[in-house]
Amino acid sequence: MMTQVAPVNRLSARMGNRVLNFEVDQRPNIEIDADMQKMLVGLAPQLSPTKTIRVPGFFGSRTETARMTKADFFAEFPKKFRELKSLYAAVSAWFPEIIRANIECRNVHGNPALNVTIAASLAERMPVRVEPPMLSMAELAVKSESDILQAMNDYLRRGSMEVVTAFYAGLQALLDAQQIGQIQWVSPRVCKFYFYRNVIEDEDLGVRSKGGPTVTERRQGSQITQTVKQLKERSIRRTVKHALHYHELMECQRLPSSDSRIAMPARVRDMLSMAPKFLGQFAEVVIGDEIFRRIVERDVRSEKVTEEFEDVKQFTYTTRDPAIVVGPYVITGWEPEEIKR
Repeated sequence: MMTQVAPVNRLSARMGNRVLNFEVDQRPNIEIDADMQKMLVGLAPQLSPTKTIRVPGFFGSRTETARMTKADFFAEFPKKFRELKSLYAAVSAWFPEIIRANIECRNVHGNPALNVTIAASLAERMPVRVEPPMLSMAELAVKSESDILQAMNDYLRRGSMEVVTAFYAGLQALLDAQQIGQIQWVSPRVCKFYFYRNVIEDEDLGVRSKGGPTVTERRQGSQITQTVKQLKERSIRRTVKHALHYHELMECQRLPSSDSRIAMPARVRDMLSMAPKFLGQFAEVVIGDEIFRRIVERDVRSEKVTEEFEDVKQFTYTTRDPAIVVGPYVITGWEPEEIKR
């Protein structure tokens, strides 16, 4: 169970005082520029003062425009509220993807759903949910139709603006749960940052074959391609660790996370692809030349398990040292060894 530590120095307090001091920005300012504000207001569902009705006639029906009544507003508002709530649901759904992106598997074979399972378990223990603000229907019921319309639409606009505040509150909760880190700028081109990884490490205790091999052949002219598949079972000791990655960079650049020139691990690309589109512009890549790195790990738990597997290996590499940041928060990062073209 991950326990929350005092927010004075989240790094050294948790990892045995073996990490450099870090000035933590506890409550960052949330800046929304005019373009972002316009976009958020555009996302807000709105009620109309009128409605279209069909009026039957001698030669067929026709449509007419009529003013909305109190009953109409109260009947229509739940639909608009569900649209607003879907914005918050999209934000909430991204947080487990952030946790999953920060899971590192070592010597783990044959269980592609393991990351999802671990991420779900961590998300359950540190629930991060964001909800739109509440609106009292009873107080609106005594108002006029025009006042009800204005109050409901003001609420919907305010709710769409506050989704960004709720987003940052969720990131702060992940920071407190030590699932993401922070960045500190020493100068415009020099920074230091940290982030966390949940490490799953398997130690082989023994392997045995299950049943006989399956052999298939494919003939092309005089050439024969033979494929042999063997189901195997291994006993392992699985250890879950919590790792702190601390980096210092110089000659830094800040680039949009959508920049196709940046080589990213699949886990990072998948996580960014799940981000709500209306929050995409908050995420950027900080990339620079690494001048210092320190990684500290601690064991969380260990257990013996038995599983079937197929061994698949993949190696990646990049020449620079990046991190995904949202304002002062570091969502995830990767070392040069993880990218290899």
